[in-house]
Amino acid sequence: MQLDISERDGSGAGLGLVRADGSIDLFDLYTGDLSDQMFSYASNEELCTLDAVNHQFKALTTDPWKRITYERFGLKNGKDDWRLAVSFLREPVFIHHDSTPDHDGMYYPGSPHVTTHNSLIAVLTDDVTPGDDTEAPVGINLYDAENLSHIGTRESLGWRVTLAGPTGNELFVTNTDSVLLEYSRVGYDFVQREHFARNFQQYEIPVLGSETHVIFVARNTLHLKRLAISVEEQTFVTSCQSISLGSAHQNIDEWFYNSIAWGPNRSTEFVIYHSSAEMNEFSVWSLSAESDQVSRTQTIEVEDIDLNQVALADEYIIGTSHDKKIHVWDRTTGVKKPYVLCDVEEDDELDEDEITYSLRLWCRGYILITTSHIGCALCVYNIKTGQLLRRLNNADEEQRVDMLPDGVDVTSMAYVDTLNGFICAAGFLNIWTFPTNQSQKDRALSIRYREEELLRLMVSVLDSADDDSMSDVI
Repeated sequence: MQLDISERDGSGAGLGLVRADGSIDLFDLYTGDLSDQMFSYASNEELCTLDAVNHQFKALTTDPWKRITYERFGLKNGKDDWRLAVSFLREPVFIHHDSTPDHDGMYYPGSPHVTTHNSLIAVLTDDVTPGDDTEAPVGINLYDAENLSHIGTRESLGWRVTLAGPTGNELFVTNTDSVLLEYSRVGYDFVQREHFARNFQQYEIPVLGSETHVIFVARNTLHLKRLAISVEEQTFVTSCQSISLGSAHQNIDEWFYNSIAWGPNRSTEFVIYHSSAEMNEFSVWSLSAESDQVSRTQTIEVEDIDLNQVALADEYIIGTSHDKKIHVWDRTTGVKKPYVLCDVEEDDELDEDEITYSLRLWCRGYILITTSHIGCALCVYNIKTGQLLRRLNNADEEQRVDMLPDGVDVTSMAYVDTLNGFICAAGFLNIWTFPTNQSQKDRALSIRYREEELLRLMVSVLDSADDDSMSDVI
């Protein structure tokens, strides 16, 4: 599978691709560093056109692309997944969202929580109550994921919010402490509430939402709810299953800690980390939306580590721990990997008093993206090798945030599919986008330029007001 080149100038000479006989190995071309630049924004059709230069390679192109993409990134969808994976290795388009009134130097005071669902972004702040006379956003603030424009605000006194349901008719699931879940929808004047016995070990009820169901763990029990509106009964969800994760008989004072996360497809497979006095384990579950049933498919015992967040990849289970490390388990064998992941080597930078929240995790194949223990930064890891590929400190470098030990709380994070990016809430909103095509890049740059212009206008207005104040004094 070689391509003869008659004109050497500009054809790859000096790049290590052209052989002594003047031929090129197309596999080297497609898998080398040059490919990351040449094919970053090429469509599948354009790549196949290039393949046509060598008919033999074109006939074999599907399997080699799938094999190469899987070997390097653990992804199985050939060229599309290659384009996705290499985007995280390039420089992102960074956006600092600063187009709304601030509050004591922070856009979202307190401990904001961000989540996404389809084309909607929701940011909830727990530090300001509706009716306050501050200019800071209150309750749940909604954004369009296509262009990050502010849609509106919903009142809420909850600490965390999860979105479920179809686009345009989303269900809002908020929870306060570990005792109350509230379900609400735009256009309905009632709220459905569920009360639970307090879990003294955890200050929230971990919840997942899909197009059709809500899944959560309260104390010792996994609950599955189907989205079904009944105006007469004033309900938005109905119960399908309740499954005990441990002993069926529990004392009211017994403690539990739970974390829950979708697998890569975000609709059929999820993982639960459940810790109690009697057990400490992962369980992997499968959701059948048609039959309104969940079933356990795998259980892995966790020994000698207390975890606080979990993520599920195709081949691995990932957990962040109270010792401020990221641990990896092989899903096939259930064996923990000998290495741990961490973006900070200095122990004094991870002082216990500085750590407010656990890391947020997102993974595809061998790619793991997390927040950082020292503040508003993104870390990109190779799960298979345990290697930290890069840490993106754009928010700190552009003087948008202060990193620990001098800075603020650890960051909330959510994946924005429309921009192939990550939105982080740490006072202000900061977004790292990793375009996989030119259209996506143009949209991200347009949002960045818009925010920069709004910031310039805001600074101009403030400077003008200061000048007027000085004139009045004189």
